[in-house]
Amino acid sequence: MVQGRHESPLGVGIMSTIDPAQVRRAKEAARQGSVGAAIGVVLGNVLMLAGGAFSGIGAAGDTFLGNFRDRALDHFFSDSFEPSGWELAALPIGIVLPIIAMFVLTAAAKAYTGTLMSFPVVGPLTVWLAGFSVGFAYWVRQWPEPHTVGVRTDTAFGDDEPWSSSDWGWYHADGWLPWIPVAATLISLAVGIAARRRKVAKRRELDRLVREGWRTQGDVTAIPSLTEGSALLTQWTVHFVDLNGTDRWVTSTGKFPRDDLPRVGDFVSVLYDQAAPGDKRRIYLGALEAHTAEDFLKWRL
Repeated sequence: MVQGRHESPLGVGIMSTIDPAQVRRAKEAARQGSVGAAIGVVLGNVLMLAGGAFSGIGAAGDTFLGNFRDRALDHFFSDSFEPSGWELAALPIGIVLPIIAMFVLTAAAKAYTGTLMSFPVVGPLTVWLAGFSVGFAYWVRQWPEPHTVGVRTDTAFGDDEPWSSSDWGWYHADGWLPWIPVAATLISLAVGIAARRRKVAKRRELDRLVREGWRTQGDVTAIPSLTEGSALLTQWTVHFVDLNGTDRWVTSTGKFPRDDLPRVGDFVSVLYDQAAPGDKRRIYLGALEAHTAEDFLKWRL
């Protein structure tokens, strides 16, 4: 007989003397920072990068922008360029692969960091944009030369048309168009860096509150049940009384594992700055036994 587990007398299941939620949390804690989780994060980023590259090829190919360029520089009745097999396959691959990558990356990042939607080093959007920029720039360089530079040649009826200024812009697009996704990648990277700096600053403030702030007990006054909404991401409201005896209610958006979802009437731990008890940014909610910074970040979005 395995310690902690017992066969039901009716033979219909297993009874355990160990809390399954506690076992799950122990397994999650063991996976944090593990080599396996890190490999999963790398794999997810590689898939996202490749998916972005295929998306870039599909966007630049004759199935999309390349076709607009052909129509601008060559006459409707001229011999048109047919999309290659790569161009036809790139767009659907560029749609499906990032979706798969997102599932892999989200699961691996949660295992590695212990926090849902917390991605190490760089976010998936920046990785996708980087891949898109590479694929897009590479395929733009493969664009064929028009039949006649400066003129849309009508090989069927001889009704040639000189290029307009916008047509000349399409002709030189291989020099300027690839810089647009590159700029988007750099903006995404800069926004991500700023967000991570804010996160570090908030963590320093939380560490200070854990040392110097005030903990009190609060009660949950509003939270959706499993049948009313998602158990993973939802708004909830907690009531507590501050040091001055003032009743306060704080509404926050939290993320919860299904087996950790509080219910109305449950008691929770409230950490706040006694010098500014009304500052919602300095109010952290956690389970009743919460004491560390990680405890108060567990449910915080």
